[in-house]
Amino acid sequence: MWYKLKRLLTYYRLGLIFNLKTTIAYPTSFWFGTVTIPLWALVQILFIETIYGQTDSFLGYTRYENYVLFGTFKLVQSLAATIFMEKLEDLTEKIRGTSENSFDVMLLKPIDTQLYATTGSFWFGTLSSAVAGMGMIVYGLLREPHTIGIGHILTYTVAVGMGVFLLYLIYLFIQTWLFWFEYLQVGQELWFDFQGFGQFSRHLYSGWTSLFFNIAIPITLMASVPMELLFGTMSWWQLGQYALILAVLFWLTRQFWLYSIKKYSSFSS
Repeated sequence: MWYKLKRLLTYYRLGLIFNLKTTIAYPTSFWFGTVTIPLWALVQILFIETIYGQTDSFLGYTRYENYVLFGTFKLVQSLAATIFMEKLEDLTEKIRGTSENSFDVMLLKPIDTQLYATTGSFWFGTLSSAVAGMGMIVYGLLREPHTIGIGHILTYTVAVGMGVFLLYLIYLFIQTWLFWFEYLQVGQELWFDFQGFGQFSRHLYSGWTSLFFNIAIPITLMASVPMELLFGTMSWWQLGQYALILAVLFWLTRQFWLYSIKKYSSFSS
């Protein structure tokens, strides 16, 4: 068990070093993403200022609480893109066999195929967006201070990590359909479109949409849930419920992956 964990950590460490060296050697993509991606935060700021130019409260949140909300959304989105997007996006070419290393090679590696095929590559061009998100969070907290303890910060951090992991599971589920439909082209677009539902308060959704976005696929883990934990308006046991939901989703996506890779041979034959 410990040997496998050590080997996995070594794999991630080497991947991180390799991507850092690649970024230094070929910095154009990094700088383009660093400069342009944070500009989307301006759209969210404009949205906040437009809403609160007409009202003092929106879905129970003040102007500056919404800065924390949108900042958290940017943070989770950016971390997920940095850690998972590149490898999951490249899975399309691996399965089709049009990349330098096909999925055949991945199946032969002495590491779990899912981990090797979908993790271990990092893109640092989105980190500037995470910095922009943290700036929005700090700005919101400075303009409207809340009583925040160590426990609140810890649960917030855990919830942010859970949000990042949820985005991985969603993208993994979408990309796994490539084993069934080889020429599926909309994976990344669907992933980003679905993320859009996570930038709003969980109280926005009601009825069946509440069941779906707050419980079944709790996309509100991106921003609303972490923020409420930070402000102490959500209890720790509710965070445990979300952890249980994530565990179930992980098991389901894992089973779907294991079943779907059996279809791969028909594409390479």
